Amino acid sequence: MRLDSDTGDQTLCVYDWELACCHVPQRDVVEFLSFVLPPGSTEWSHYIEYHRLALKESYERTQLTPESSSQTPHRCSTQISSAKEYMEVAKMALMDFASLRVAMYGISNAFKQVEWLPRIIDSVEQQIKQMGPLRPHRDRVHFESKL
Repeated sequence: MRLDSDTGDQTLCVYDWELACCHVPQRDVVEFLSFVLPPGSTEWSHYIEYHRLALKESYERTQLTPESSSQTPHRCSTQISSAKEYMEVAKMALMDFASLRVAMYGISNAFKQVEWLPRIIDSVEQQIKQMGPLRPHRDRVHFESKL
């Protein structure tokens, strides 16, 4: 609870510190999908594309507001517009999730078993196989952040 020193009112403030970090938007999506879709699901690409389009629409809407009309557009809109590139970053985000978060779940599972961990590991492993390998380095498109 946060106490307002002027009025004495209390306000509920909730932070998810476990996940608070700077990362690509795809990172949250792949973690969410690994928990809600069954292992072997073929719907990952559908939801990742849905997320890309929603993010693109939201970004474009903010660029049309009067406050933002004088600002130079960020390269973010270019990144969001490419479905192929967005999926490639989603692959990297999934590998990041698997190597960092899922590995931590595995370590903590040694001390306190969680029944859902084998399902998450299975889901992530199968999805990495379905997404296929990353494109060769020479084929990648790199963007420099201007945010």
